[in-house]
Amino acid sequence: MNRPLRRQDRQLPEAESRELLLAGTEGFLATVGEGGEPYVIAVNYVLMAGTIYVHSARHGHKVDNLRSNPLACFSVVAHVKPGGNTTYYQSVVAFCRARLLEEGDEWEQSLVALGKKYLPHGCDPPFSNTLVIALDIRQLSGKANRPPSNPATGT
Repeated sequence: MNRPLRRQDRQLPEAESRELLLAGTEGFLATVGEGGEPYVIAVNYVLMAGTIYVHSARHGHKVDNLRSNPLACFSVVAHVKPGGNTTYYQSVVAFCRARLLEEGDEWEQSLVALGKKYLPHGCDPPFSNTLVIALDIRQLSGKANRPPSNPATGT
C-alpha cells in the first residue's frame, strides 16, 4: 500500500475517484486465501459513508478468505473504449480491510441501500441468510486515460 501511481499524469483527484466508485455498478473484489492463493470475483456493491458494502452468502470462497485475512482490494472500471493504439478508461482501486456483518443496524442499512441501487422497484428478500462484507477503505486511487480534447491535433 502507499505505493505511488506509476503514471502520475493519469492520476484522478480523490473526489473524482470517489465519484467513480459511487457511480459504478459492478466491482471486482480480490482476496487471498490461507495458502496465499489469490481470488477475484465480480460483485454488486454500494458505497456509503466511505465504506463499500457487498452482499454475500454466509459461506463460500471469498468469505473463507476474508475470515483468514481481512485485507482486500476492490476495483471498478468505467468508460472503457478503444482509441487508436490505446484504450481510454477510468478506474479506481481501493485497498480495504473487511468486516463481516451478520446482523445489526449497519448490516440492515447496507442491505436496504443495495436493494435501492439494484432493485429500484422494490423487493422483500429474505435477508436472514445474507452476510454483508463491509470494506473499510484504507487507500483509494483513481486513474484515467482520456482521449485528447481535439483528436486532430492531439491537444
